[in-house]
This record gives sequence, structure tokens and C-alpha cells, in this order.
Amino acid sequence: MIGIAIAAVGIKPEIVRRCYQSLADARITVPYRVHVQTACEGQFSRSAARNQAILALLPYCDKIICLDVDCLVPPGLVEHAAENIRDGQAVWTLVRRIPAFDGRYRWDEWKATNPWPWGTGAFVGMTTADWLLVGGWDERITTWGSEDDVLALRRKEHRIETLKVTDWPLVHVDHEYRGRNLQHAKENRQIGAAPPPRNYLAGRLPLAKAQHTLFLWPTARCQGACPRCSQRSLMQFAPDYEMTLEEIDALIDAVRQSSYPAFQKVILAGGETLLWSHLAEGLRRLAEAKLGPIQLFTNGLALDRADLAAPYVREFRVSAYTWNGQAVQAFRARYGSKVRVVDSRKHWALPMGPRGEETLPADCVGPGYSVYDWHVYTCCNSPAIPMALGTPIHETPRCRLQPGFIEALLPLRQKMDRYCRACIGNRKVQPWLG
Repeated sequence: MIGIAIAAVGIKPEIVRRCYQSLADARITVPYRVHVQTACEGQFSRSAARNQAILALLPYCDKIICLDVDCLVPPGLVEHAAENIRDGQAVWTLVRRIPAFDGRYRWDEWKATNPWPWGTGAFVGMTTADWLLVGGWDERITTWGSEDDVLALRRKEHRIETLKVTDWPLVHVDHEYRGRNLQHAKENRQIGAAPPPRNYLAGRLPLAKAQHTLFLWPTARCQGACPRCSQRSLMQFAPDYEMTLEEIDALIDAVRQSSYPAFQKVILAGGETLLWSHLAEGLRRLAEAKLGPIQLFTNGLALDRADLAAPYVREFRVSAYTWNGQAVQAFRARYGSKVRVVDSRKHWALPMGPRGEETLPADCVGPGYSVYDWHVYTCCNSPAIPMALGTPIHETPRCRLQPGFIEALLPLRQKMDRYCRACIGNRKVQPWLG
């Protein structure tokens, strides 16, 4: 779904209605949602109001357009933007200026006029992930002028290309200046030239405590080849996969830039986690970053490597199979209360499915976020479960490992229902196992 964020703090109601009516009259054919921000929490600025409008749309929309309230939107433009906005590519539509609006749309006439070459923020759209990557509008700028230029600079810094659209008659209705002057514009460009002190979008929405768990998939290596392993599809997809230390550092940096609180748990799954080639150093970096207490999933066979992990791990979760009883007992003998043994059948593979709507909404045993190969996925069993159901990994709901990854995943959770209906992690599916 595409969101349309309109900042309208202190704007006359008739101007807001005029903009909103143009959207209705455009008869937009793609799913969309509009949020008009008419109040500003904290100190008012256009940047803050725009960010708050974006934040209101984040849970629902994977693409968001910031629209100037003084604009009239022609039919087809939102659809064009929705088709062309993608990760790494923004859409900027130039405006035509008119002195007044008498209630009649003259799209053909307006299209014949030259677009105004400035004003890069009247209609700018990006993916939700890219809005989070650039950190939103710079809230250090509290006066009017050059906020658009600073946002364009942030896009350039993050290598986000901008598609400039000139052949759609987006119209801006002229008005008296609302505080903008050339001196403010110059000062604001200077402010924006320095790196912002924080990300103005990440870490500002309430986080669901039950979902605040981080799963890492450090290796595809395993001593076993269980035919019913729930992670089998991912292990077969890239049997030599290993999470790098650079990815660990990028994860730590993304969490810090996002101002996320510590996770309830940081869980290393897999694959057999004790076979991870960066086991000791990777765990040391995670522990020193204080992302949350670390739990490690294992089959217990690599007991000789467990000592590398023990100083950093709060709990070893050892899966009990018919073939590893001695390893389980050895783990218990060595690490005592640090060991929790689970029946492996509780995390076996997919049941037949997908099942029906009665299994939704999912009652998930592993809510949280899963990190695999520089991407973050919406739950502990993704991307393995979607891949087992035939979805290519690049089509599985995910976002890049970047600041704001939790917020970027919020609208993508709506695309997981098909997989939840066939996932062993859904308690509503488990009774079908027999």
C-alpha cells in the first residue's frame, strides 16, 4: 500500500480540503492511505510535522509520498509513483504554479505550462525502508526554506537515485509566504550539510514487547540431515553460508542508530550454531554491544566448541533427537542450569498446507526479527518457511539490514498470512500435525 503524508499544521481547513478533494477526484486505482497531520507534537517545524505524518503511515504502507498541502494531484500520478518507487529509487514530481484555483481542473492547460524547476519536496516518494534509511526530514531545521534540498542531500549520501517526473501536471496553488526567506534557506542548507545527530523516524513508534526478539542465522552447516528440519530449504539454498563479522557490526550499528532498546533475547539459530566459524568473536561483539541476553540453539554434538560460546551465552537450548541423547546429557553435565532441553518435534518442518483462515491471526511461538545475509525478515522461521512453500528468497517479505529495520518490517507483516497458515511456529497450526 502507498501512503500519502500531508503536513497541514496551521493551514486553513479549506486549503486542506482542496488538496484532499483533488486526491478523491483523481480516482486513484492502487491501494492507498492518506494521513493529514494537523498538530505537531513538540516544537513545531515543517520537518517535524512531515515526520509525524510519515510515522502515522509506517505501520501500514511500504511506500510513502510526502505531498505539499497546497498541491492539486492529477489523475494517474499516484499510480505512476507507486509503479516507480522502489528501494534505491525515489520519485520527485515537479510542480506547475497557478495563482489561484476556482474549483475547475484544467489538467491539459496546466500541463502545457513549464514546470517550476525548484521545490523538491512538493511531491517526493520513497519506500518506507528508504525514508527510514535517510532518517526522515531534518528536524534541526525549524524555519522555512531548503528542507527539500537537505532531504535531497540525504538521498544522495545514501545512494538513492531520484526519478524526476515532469510530464504530469502536478499543480501548486500560490499563497503568501509562510515565513520563508533567502537567509533562512541559506542557514538551513548549512545546518543540513552536517550529519544529523539522530534518525528522526527510527525508534519513535511504540515497539511490541512480545515481538522484540532478534534471531540470527549464523551458519548453514550442520552435522545432521534431518528430513523434517524446518530450516532445510534455507540450508539447501546456500549450504556454505556463514554470517560475517561485518554483518554483525552492521547489525549493531543499525540498532544503535535506531535507538532501539535492548531485545528480550538475541537468539542464534541456524544451522548448527556451534559450527559458525566466527563463533567466539561474533558472540563477543554481540555481548559487548549489549543488544540483549544471548541464547544459542544447538543439537549438542559440537560440545568441544561450546566453551568458546559459554562466556557470552545466557542459555543453551539443546534439541533432543533420538540420535543425540549422549550429547544432551554431556551438555547438561558441563553447563548445568545454563542448559534447556526441548523436544525436537516441537520445531520440526511444515505441516501440509497452507491451512485455512481458522489458523489466523497466527499465534506465533517465535515472534521477532530474523537476520540472514544482510536482510531482516519478519519472524524466526522466515525466509525458510516461505522458501519451503515455493517463494523465492528475494520475494519473501524483508528489508535490508539498516537503521529503522523494525519499522520497515511493520507493513510487510501483512504479507505473511499465507506462510503463517503453514508454519510449525503457529500454535494454531500445531493441532493439525497429528
